[in-house]
Amino acid sequence: MLSKASTMPVSNSLFVLVVNELKEIGIKHKEKKPKIIKASVEHRLFRQGLQYLKLADAFLENGTVVQIPQFVVEACSFILEHCETEGIFRRAGSAIKQREIRKFLEAGNSLGKCHRVIDVANIVSYFFRELPEPLIPSYLHDTLVRCLLTPTTTSNTIHSMQLTCLIMPLLTVQTLAYFMQFLNTITRHVASNKMSAQNLAIVIAPSIMPYRDINSVRFKNHIKIVEMLINNASVIGNIPERIQDKLGSKSKNLLNTCLIATKKKRHECRRPLTTQMQRRSNMTREDIDEILLDRELDDDDLFEIATEVIESENGSDTEIDEHPIKAETIKQGLKLAAELENYFVANDTDAERVRIFQKELHVKI
Repeated sequence: MLSKASTMPVSNSLFVLVVNELKEIGIKHKEKKPKIIKASVEHRLFRQGLQYLKLADAFLENGTVVQIPQFVVEACSFILEHCETEGIFRRAGSAIKQREIRKFLEAGNSLGKCHRVIDVANIVSYFFRELPEPLIPSYLHDTLVRCLLTPTTTSNTIHSMQLTCLIMPLLTVQTLAYFMQFLNTITRHVASNKMSAQNLAIVIAPSIMPYRDINSVRFKNHIKIVEMLINNASVIGNIPERIQDKLGSKSKNLLNTCLIATKKKRHECRRPLTTQMQRRSNMTREDIDEILLDRELDDDDLFEIATEVIESENGSDTEIDEHPIKAETIKQGLKLAAELENYFVANDTDAERVRIFQKELHVKI
């Protein structure tokens, strides 16, 4: 199930603060429009945009829960079971076997014990290499190179890279943080697998931060950037205290702020409806949950949910807003949203795009 929170871009206020902080350090960020990614009709897994893939919960080392592509979670977990294998990610493995495994995965199947870790590692590299937009977005490559080359201390270089990562879309930075921490774990077994952060960066950089000429000085800088991200994976997605204070945010971590809020609302949205149904019938909790899985929320439900979530988050002692949003205003907004949807559906000549648009709008909570 897609997470709408995961595909959202960084907030405008955070973006402005990050860009200003980079400017103070002496790093100029030239804003470029992100590449528009369309869903691939031909592929289920490979060559598909991150936002169109099935997501799964994953834990970072600090306990943060993030949502990233399910394949990345499963493949990295598989590899970690064999992380002492020498030459992991460096050795080529069997091209024939890897083609077979890719077809197997495209058909919706999962990795099994019969698959070799060297082949799985190569398929992970292939997965990132075939993304429509690199995991480290191309519009941030110049900024990251400036972070690396600006004369300063190593700690300031890491800090500027940390800031630049905050400009990425949430799903991207979640996936990057998880994958870099995974590679960092691989380096802890360097005595067995012979894969240091530098060695991993050399073989992974072409997949996640590519450049047309792999023999150029520019690409060598890309390798150094990936190596630094592996060694400092724990800071990816963390908001520095200085910016956090300006934002007035209670969370120091961008990765789980939106995700936790989304999960909380999804969990709480069933509570008022469940309570009403239990009062009016002898149905069991299991019966109610089964019905709710196929039940769409109407306007009154959404208003009730919004009210309850706001009250629960503010607390009973919070001063009441003298000018609250009225139920009628919310209903009018929902009506306008429905009309806007109908307008796009009626006027878009691309039937496949219409199908994807409607599917994402009506993802069940």
